[in-house]
Amino acid sequence: MHFKFNVNINDELYYRYNYFMAFRSYYGKIRQRRKRIALGAGCVLGFALYTLLEGLSGIAAVTTLIVLILSQLFINSISRAQLNQAFKTMQRQGKLKYSANADVEFLENSFVETTEDYKTQQKYKLIDRVSMIAGEVIYIHLNNVISLIIPITAFESNHEYAQFVDFIKSKCDKVDVY
Repeated sequence: MHFKFNVNINDELYYRYNYFMAFRSYYGKIRQRRKRIALGAGCVLGFALYTLLEGLSGIAAVTTLIVLILSQLFINSISRAQLNQAFKTMQRQGKLKYSANADVEFLENSFVETTEDYKTQQKYKLIDRVSMIAGEVIYIHLNNVISLIIPITAFESNHEYAQFVDFIKSKCDKVDVY
């Protein structure tokens, strides 16, 4: 089977990709879990160090507990604010890392992405996983940083979309549907 798409990406689609990667994707969930664990461990370590140096204190215990609870409650909001700020900064500096237009061709044993700056060919075995957001977009992840973004608008019909979904599922065994 052979598929060829003209993919057009804008800042909004790229932002949604970054948001997805940070919060909803397999990779994002792992990162968020690690942040929570590190934050909790930091609070406990800080309390333990304070207790060793100053002795056990009820105020220190309550303060640590409050900081721990608040940090766990607001970690997603803080992470969202950081993502928004980083995205706005990159946008202002003109450093968003995506190609606005690409031709993507899926052959039997590999896929090719061609932009005005480069042409890459990858074997399907290099795909780490595929994330499909029904009715919106398909992300083909080569790793936890690099993904190919194929918006629903790249497909000429629902039939072509369905055929491609079946095709890509046959090439990658880790497919997440959202």
